[in-house]
Amino acid sequence: MALSATVLISGCGDRTKRAYAEAAQAQALLDAGDLQGAQIAIARAISLRGDQIEFQLLNGRINYQRKDYQGAFEAYSLALSIDPMNPEALQAVSQIGASMGREAESTAATNRILSNDPNNLPALLVKGVQLLGRKDIDGAQAVGEQMLKVDPKNEAGMVLKARAMFLNNQQPEALALLRDGLKQIGPTQMIVSALLECARDQGDS
Repeated sequence: MALSATVLISGCGDRTKRAYAEAAQAQALLDAGDLQGAQIAIARAISLRGDQIEFQLLNGRINYQRKDYQGAFEAYSLALSIDPMNPEALQAVSQIGASMGREAESTAATNRILSNDPNNLPALLVKGVQLLGRKDIDGAQAVGEQMLKVDPKNEAGMVLKARAMFLNNQQPEALALLRDGLKQIGPTQMIVSALLECARDQGDS
């Protein structure tokens, strides 16, 4: 029995070493821009030790850079199954899930982030956009205001608040907020696009 246990432990240790070697290779290939090679290497690492959160996180990064957002979402979701409070995985599931229409998972991750960090700007933006999608205009405007309290020059918060105000029959105030943003921040793509959208909706373009 002692010999069998020793062999088993030795085998597990060797498996772990090989897994970490594959993960290191995946990281090196990712750094070199070889996304296909990195994906193959991290898949081998996960086949050896899929319970290692750093492998799932690396898999998520590789898939995201490959623009395989479904694969990235699944990898980060697996990371959360290992550590439900991992910051990188939570942000990824919150943001990627929102863009993919996985609202339940995105909302759960977003709420988890905000329970620990109520002023987390990326999570607040996801929450605000989701509230807009649910036609909770007042809620979305409140989130935009909160974002601007955290960072008065946060253009995403500015656009979110302005969009909510516009939909809440506060068109002049919304346009004034965006024009003020142009003065404070400059003609960023986000602010200019929001101004054009508001003007189009108002029938001025």
